[in-house]
Amino acid sequence: MRSSSFPGEPGVPVVTDASVIINLNATRTAAAIIGCFPNRFLVTKTVRRELLTGGSRGHGSWEGLEALIHDGSIELVEMEPGDGPVYRSLVEGGFKETLDDGEAATIAYAVGRGAIALIDERKARRICADRFPTLRLASTVDVLCHGLVKKLLGETGMSARSGSA
Repeated sequence: MRSSSFPGEPGVPVVTDASVIINLNATRTAAAIIGCFPNRFLVTKTVRRELLTGGSRGHGSWEGLEALIHDGSIELVEMEPGDGPVYRSLVEGGFKETLDDGEAATIAYAVGRGAIALIDERKARRICADRFPTLRLASTVDVLCHGLVKKLLGETGMSARSGSA
C-alpha cells in the first residue's frame, strides 16, 4: 500500500469510496476540488447504491454524488466479472477481515485497473496493506491537503473548508 505518490500520473484513475464523496460534498466545492486534479475520478455503482440507500434515511450525500456525475466531475463505473474474486475476498468471511460492499467494490475496481483507491476507513486501509501491498491508497485528507487544492482554494478557503468536512 502506497499513499505518498498521490495523485500519481495523470493517466491513473482515482476510485472514490462513499466516505470520500460525503467529505468532499461537505466542503461545498467538490467539483472544483476534483477538477483541479489531472486524474479521472470514478465511483462504482455499488458506492452509488450505498449513498442512495443513505438518502432514503435522510442523508443527502447521494444528491451531491448525482450532481458530480451529471456535471462530469466523477464517472460512474461498474465492476466487471474479473473484479469478482477480489470483491468476494473482501466481503466474505469474519467481521475482522471483511468490508462493506462499497469499500470492497472500490478496492476491487482499483486493484483490477492499477488505480488509486480513495478510502478513509482505517480497517479498509489495514486490509489493503495486508492483501494488496502495491495498491495505491489515498484519503480525503490527502486530497484536501494536496498543493493543487491549496492553490485552488487559497489559505482562507482552506481554513473555511476545514470546519465543513
